[in-house]
Amino acid sequence: MTSHSTAGSDASEPPRRLSPRTQLLFFIGCELLVYMDRGVLAGLLPHIKESVHKGDSTPLSSAAAGWLGSVFMFGYTIASPIFARLSRRGPCWTARSIAIGLVVWTAACASTYFFVGTSYDLLLLCRLLTGVGEAAFCALAPVVIDDASPSGRKSSYLGLFFMAIYVGIALGNIVTAGIPSWEAGKVILLVEACLMVPMIVLCLRWQWRFSTSPQRVINEAPAYAGVSGTIMGLMSDVKQVLMSKSFVLICLGFAAFNFVVGGLAVHGPTILRESLHASQAVATLGLGLATVFTGVLGTYFGGWLSDKVAGKNPDVSSRARAGSKICAIMSAIGALSIALTAMASSTGMFLCMMSFSLMALFSTTAPCNVGLMSTVPEDVRSQGLAISIGVSHLIGDFPSPVIIGAIADASKSWSVAIMFAAVWMLLAVACWSLACRHIYRYGAVAPTAPHVTYYVSQASTDDIDKETSFDPVMDVVE
Repeated sequence: MTSHSTAGSDASEPPRRLSPRTQLLFFIGCELLVYMDRGVLAGLLPHIKESVHKGDSTPLSSAAAGWLGSVFMFGYTIASPIFARLSRRGPCWTARSIAIGLVVWTAACASTYFFVGTSYDLLLLCRLLTGVGEAAFCALAPVVIDDASPSGRKSSYLGLFFMAIYVGIALGNIVTAGIPSWEAGKVILLVEACLMVPMIVLCLRWQWRFSTSPQRVINEAPAYAGVSGTIMGLMSDVKQVLMSKSFVLICLGFAAFNFVVGGLAVHGPTILRESLHASQAVATLGLGLATVFTGVLGTYFGGWLSDKVAGKNPDVSSRARAGSKICAIMSAIGALSIALTAMASSTGMFLCMMSFSLMALFSTTAPCNVGLMSTVPEDVRSQGLAISIGVSHLIGDFPSPVIIGAIADASKSWSVAIMFAAVWMLLAVACWSLACRHIYRYGAVAPTAPHVTYYVSQASTDDIDKETSFDPVMDVVE
């Protein structure tokens, strides 16, 4: 009788929250694997062009191979708003949504090894599904990190998380360096899938222990029941997000940033080879090292600087102002540096100027995401991130390689194409400057939606208070 009573008492206690550091490390691990996969695909692309064929055994063109790196965007754009809505069904549904997405991603990577063979269509489908899998993780993880991290260090935590993008891509390039064929390269995709399985298990095991803001949980009212209700709720979320003028401006600035960075990333090695007569090894290795180095330092620096500018205990408007201000200043520096890069007369000068440009541009990553999350109601932050990433791909790094390449062809000069990228970056400067001005005048966020309800007990609130006082350097996994 006593034992039964004790068990019931233990079961009624809310689960202890994971420490901020534990949550950050978990999501960094997932982010590394997701972006390592991007780097692996890029590294294996020459082997894919040699071995993979369309239905009529036609060798792949460069355009067809390029679609393998872009098609994930369609899966992401379609799935991310759905996962963002699904995550609001209850406190544990954020973790469950992430786990569902990672299961799809894992299945897509494993299927590439077991079923694709040399079929281009099947490989394209698997790459589409990786975008569906990424959708939940990329839209929801930053929101959880933002909720978990201590006040005054939130941007730094996000900076550490986004650093994993560049480290992951670099790891993907490194592990494919000595791969002799597509058949051998597919093994890496299987290893990625196997490494993600423990992360999925941990995500489900910890589903009640992640930090989830109570405002993100919706009241399951009859108006939002069923398929039609879900669609109505989704449309309501999107409307709330797009009603924020500051969010729209920051989102457009983010798209302009992605346009420039995405286009230069694709054409950078070609510019070095054709304009400055660098070797293939120097072009790829030099730009690769520059991207990793500036990505890691720039991303963390931007997060750290955002926290410093916002102050020790910032409110939402202070964080949004700091983020948009830093984005405007650093993107202006980046635009000027890109313009100077167009005048480079040697490989060394080009790499130095491009590194400085990327350092300035990458420092906007964390402040921009802080601005995006701070300018929408708290319960639709994940929906805001989903929309912003979809828009930044659709009008950013998806069309930019084609447009910049076409300008180079028409002008017969890569310097003109680079100068065009510098001018385009001024659109980001303008959007982020206008966003900062709007936030100064009117504040950051509209009132939270009326259908929100709270599912937080006093014990849970006590846990939150304890968590925010933790030192992230001293936190350990429970």
